[in-house]
Amino acid sequence: MEDVQVSGGTFTWSAQTGPIGTSRRSTSGRAVTLTVTSGDGVTRIRVEEDFTALAEGLFGGLWGGAGGGGLALVIMPMVLMKMAWLIPLGVVAWLGAVYALTRRIYRSKARQREAELRGVLRRLVEVVEGSPEA
Repeated sequence: MEDVQVSGGTFTWSAQTGPIGTSRRSTSGRAVTLTVTSGDGVTRIRVEEDFTALAEGLFGGLWGGAGGGGLALVIMPMVLMKMAWLIPLGVVAWLGAVYALTRRIYRSKARQREAELRGVLRRLVEVVEGSPEA
């Protein structure tokens, strides 16, 4: 879904990918906004992406699946070995490991997306600087 708005010296283009027709933002899509502002002989270009969907998808998916689902893999061996007193430590260690993994994946994906957006911004600046009005 795309949206374009022009107001005064500001042009804003927004795009969102993912399932169309849902009232809530998709956790599998991307939401990117490009804003071009011109005034006083200066043109400013801003490219932004909302990483909320990325965070919700990763943290919800991994915490729900691996975090909650994987607890059985931590608890059952301790119960079977009659070491139930270790369960709290095992749960904390497991959830800490899932959190660290999720943060690492999020950071990697966010950096990848940031590099993509910087490339888009770089190309837009080249276009603006190469235009006859620049």
